[in-house]
Formats: sequence, C-alpha cells, structure tokens
Amino acid sequence: MRESYRMAFIIAACALIICGPSSPSAEPFVVVELFTSEGCSSCPPADRLLGEIAKKAKKEGSRIFPMAFHVDYWNRLGWHDPFSDPAHSWRQSKYARTLGSPGRIYTPQMIVNGVEEFVGSNREQAYNSIKTMLKERKADTGLVLEARIDEDRKRIGVRYKVEGALEQTILNVALLEDGIANEIPWGENAARRLSHERVVRAFKTVSLEKSVKGTLEISIPESVDLNRVGIVGFLQDPESMAVLGAGHAHFSNRGNRDGEDI
Repeated sequence: MRESYRMAFIIAACALIICGPSSPSAEPFVVVELFTSEGCSSCPPADRLLGEIAKKAKKEGSRIFPMAFHVDYWNRLGWHDPFSDPAHSWRQSKYARTLGSPGRIYTPQMIVNGVEEFVGSNREQAYNSIKTMLKERKADTGLVLEARIDEDRKRIGVRYKVEGALEQTILNVALLEDGIANEIPWGENAARRLSHERVVRAFKTVSLEKSVKGTLEISIPESVDLNRVGIVGFLQDPESMAVLGAGHAHFSNRGNRDGEDI
C-alpha cells in the first residue's frame, strides 16, 4: 500500500509539473503574517482586514500570501484560543528581536515580507506596504510546491524544489484553513462570534543547507475541514527574517470531495 502511494504521488507530481500550477518566478510577491488571538478585543478588525486582503488577492490573482498566526499568551485571561500555538508566540518574539524591538510584543501585529511591522488593523498602512512590496520586492529564489492528501486523510505530503536558494535559507510550509467561525464564551471577546481566514493550522520549517529539493509531511489536526485548506510555502533568511520568495501548492488529489485551493 505504501509503495503504491509513493507511485501515485510521483505520477501526480509529474502531472502537476506539466500543468505548471506553481513554478519558480521572479515576479513580485508579498507574505503577510498576522499575529492575533481570539482572546484579544483589538484583534477582530485585523482578522477581518486579513480576510479582505486574502479575498482581494485571490480575485486579482496577485502573489500575496496572507496567513494568521494565533499566539498563546492571551490564553491565561479567560479564553483559550483553540488555534493558538506557543510556536507562533515564539515566532513573533523572534521577529521582535530581529526588528529591534524585543520588548514590544503585541496583538494584532502584521509583518510584511519579514521586514516591516505595524498594528495589524491599520488598513492604510497594510495596503501601502503591500503596494510598495509588489512594486519593489522580486523573488530571490524560485519555489515549486506539490501537495497530496494521504489515503487516511490524516497527513499531507508536500514535495518541494527550490532554485537559486542562498546559503542557510529555510523553507517554511504552512497548512492554512479558511472560513472558520467561533462563538467566544469568555474573555475580552465574550459573547462575540469571530470569523477567521488563512489560519495557520500546522507549520513546518526545513533547512535547505543540504538539499534544495525533498519532501515533508504535515499532520492534519482533527478539527480541520479539508474543503477549506491550502498549502503556502515561503523562503526566509533565518538571521534577518527577510522573506526571499513564496508560492502555494495545488493539491493533486482533491477530487470532488474537497474544495478548491485557497
């Protein structure tokens, strides 16, 4: 069974390459990371803004990759955010140190291409930053991603290939989920119904020191709806945290049971 799965993955990957769903490109790109929490009363406007950015990017076919990292440090104040992860808080702390503000960790916070940060609900600054990056920031590397849902529907296999990777570049791969809504019974957002798009449900980082191509496996959290998921990968300098390139993967075996790629 496992050998037949490998063969199916290889055949699907070849078909993907022929169709060219995600090819290396020097076109401008923008990776937008929102650090947010369901326990933060200031975060819902930022969540809505990220959803708006995602919807607009999809409609226009722009190379904009929004994602929401739910942090865990709000959980002690009455509501445990089910999408929070200590690793997301650690990631935000690393950005704070890299960007020169180690004592300034807050939500909602947006970080664009790893180099610019601001309050995540600031619509004008968000769109200005995205506009500037699309004009000026071309990919330093090319990235091809191919994804396949395992037969048991508990894992996603991701095949990656990087062209032009710099020394010590890392590849981040995120499993994102759209269309999430949650009733909040406690905390600062008590009695509110919150909606989220592009929520990071799983996140893996691979060092590219030894190889610029390979495969990785992402476990699918039980509560994830496979009708509303997508895979985004982005290349990053682990020291400066600058994002060097990005792309998304189409699923090779969604069939009619699952929704379109986000």
